[in-house]
Amino acid sequence: MRLIAELKPFIAAPILLGLLASACSRSKVDQYPGIPEQVAQGAVIIDTRTPEEFSSGHIDGAVNIPYDRILESIETHVPHKSDPVIVYCRSGKRSGMAKNTLDKSGYAQVLDAGSMKRLNELLTADP
Repeated sequence: MRLIAELKPFIAAPILLGLLASACSRSKVDQYPGIPEQVAQGAVIIDTRTPEEFSSGHIDGAVNIPYDRILESIETHVPHKSDPVIVYCRSGKRSGMAKNTLDKSGYAQVLDAGSMKRLNELLTADP
């Protein structure tokens, strides 16, 4: 019994950290069901991964602007800060950073789709 009591913190801590990480990652991604409609209406889709990752596969129609170069290249693809933009990456971390950067720079309609897998599922789902 004593051994179980001593191990509880070691068992509980990873479980709690996993739950916290899961909750935090979900909250950063826009829970926006209208992403397919935004794409159909001409939203610019930006893949925030590296050029190497982009060349290995990406969402059709996406442009590649790595998250750490987003401000240097965004105006080439999104000339007006009021134009809709959808960002994604492999897991949602880099797209979240890109969204924050764009939000702080005055872009008004930036949606973080999270991972490429999630965005692909949203775009290919039956209505």
